[in-house]
Amino acid sequence: MEFGSFSKSHGFTGKRVAYTAVGENVKIVGSDGREYFLRDQWASLLSRETNGVAHELQAQALAALSDPGLYTSREQTDYYLENARLMKEMLHLLGLHSVGGTHSPYVWVQTPDGMSGWDFFDRLLNECQLVCTPGEGFGTCGKGYFRLSAFAIREKVDEAMERLSHLEL
Repeated sequence: MEFGSFSKSHGFTGKRVAYTAVGENVKIVGSDGREYFLRDQWASLLSRETNGVAHELQAQALAALSDPGLYTSREQTDYYLENARLMKEMLHLLGLHSVGGTHSPYVWVQTPDGMSGWDFFDRLLNECQLVCTPGEGFGTCGKGYFRLSAFAIREKVDEAMERLSHLEL
């Protein structure tokens, strides 16, 4: 069984367009001990839980999977990953530890001096006029981190990194 989403790879964030591929002969064992075809069970679940994706969005998803659509999506992804690289470069120069931004447009940054993500959010907002996402918003594992997004035009990333460069740590 494979899952895929069009959210980040094709710019469908918020549209809830995704797919699931289930092997035709894959079986599962139910709580009653009987074997069932996973594809049938999955289809039954989906028919009860959702009306599916709107036809217009399905047409857009098909276009995204065409050769020109795949080329454009790859081009856009490369653009955002370059933004993330530029962000990580500045964070490194500032001595801030970061992860991500290599296969994802998000860069996770450890807050300095054990500061909470919310406190660093306030500091970035007040001192640099920049907005980040406090890691605590993602649960306990995000504590002590903040997240930056590379979904922006290059000029705005350059401006944000210039502002960040003046932050005294």
